[in-house]
Amino acid sequence: MLKHYLVGIVLAILAFTTFLTPVSAEELDTGISATATAPIEEKVIKLDDNGFEVVNLQCRLQDLGYYNYKVTGYFGSLTEYAVKLFQKYNNIEQTGKVGSETTEALYSNSAVRMPMDAIDADADRFGNTPSPTPKPTATPKPTPKPTKKPSSSSSSNSNTGGNTVSSNAGKVKTGDYLDWSTVKNIFPKKTVATVIDFDTGVSWKVKRTGGSKHADVEPVSSSDTALYKQALGKYYKNWKRHSCIVLVNGYRIAASYHGYPHGYDAISGNNLTGHYCIHFKNSRTHCSNKIDSDHQACVRRAAGL
Repeated sequence: MLKHYLVGIVLAILAFTTFLTPVSAEELDTGISATATAPIEEKVIKLDDNGFEVVNLQCRLQDLGYYNYKVTGYFGSLTEYAVKLFQKYNNIEQTGKVGSETTEALYSNSAVRMPMDAIDADADRFGNTPSPTPKPTATPKPTPKPTKKPSSSSSSNSNTGGNTVSSNAGKVKTGDYLDWSTVKNIFPKKTVATVIDFDTGVSWKVKRTGGSKHADVEPVSSSDTALYKQALGKYYKNWKRHSCIVLVNGYRIAASYHGYPHGYDAISGNNLTGHYCIHFKNSRTHCSNKIDSDHQACVRRAAGL
C-alpha cells in the first residue's frame, strides 16, 4: 500500500511541474506581448478644434508675432496660417497642424520669432498694409491741351452725394484733415459711413468692423462691394493707395484706402471676403505700428494739402 502511495505522490509532482512550464514568446505573440508594445497615439491640434489647448496655442503664437487677432479658443483658418508661418521660420514641415515636433519648438526658449522684415510679405492675412513695390518711372507724356470745363449737369454723379466741386485733381470736395485720435471716436466700431473715391466720385457704404490703429471696414452689401470694385477698377486686389473722403456722423474727413481685401470677415452676403483698411492723419499699420507714408500722402491730397 505504501508503494501505491509513493507512486501517487510522484505522479502529482510531475503533473504540477508540467503546469508551471513557461509559455513561449511565440505562443503569446497574439496576446499580451502585442498589447504591451502598442504605440501611444500622438496628440495633434488642428483646424476646427477648440478648447483651452487652442487658447494656449493662440497666446503663444501671438507672443511670438505670428498671430495678430484676438484669442478665441477656436482653431480657424487664421490660426492655421499662423501655425504654418511658425513652422516655416522654425524649419518644420508646414502642415498647419500642431503635433509633438511643433509643440516642442513652439514652447521652447529657442523658438524663432516672426522676422520683422517678413511681416509685409505675409500682411494679406494679418491685416497689415505693406508698401507697394515701386515701379519704374514712366516716360512723361506730353501735357494735354486744356479741355472745356464740363457743365454742372454733365459732371453730376449720383454717387457723389451732390459733391461735384473739383479740387486738387479730384472730382469731389476735399475733406477735413482730422487726426486719427479724433476720428476713431467720430467713427467708432459698428458705425456705418459713406466712402467717396476722390478721383472717380463713386461712393459706397461701409461698416467699421475693427481696427485700433486705423479703421478696418467692409462694404455693407453686395451692391456696395460692386461700387467699391468699380472705383478701384484695375487696382482691385492691389495694395496701391487711393485718396478718399469719409462721410460719417456729420463729418467730412480726408482719408486713404487700398483695394486688397484680407484678414477676417465680419459681414456675410456682401460678395467680399475679408476687410480692407482706411487710414487717416497719423494712423498706423497693425503689426509694425508705423505711419505709412503712402497712405499719409493720399490723406493730405484728399484734404487739399
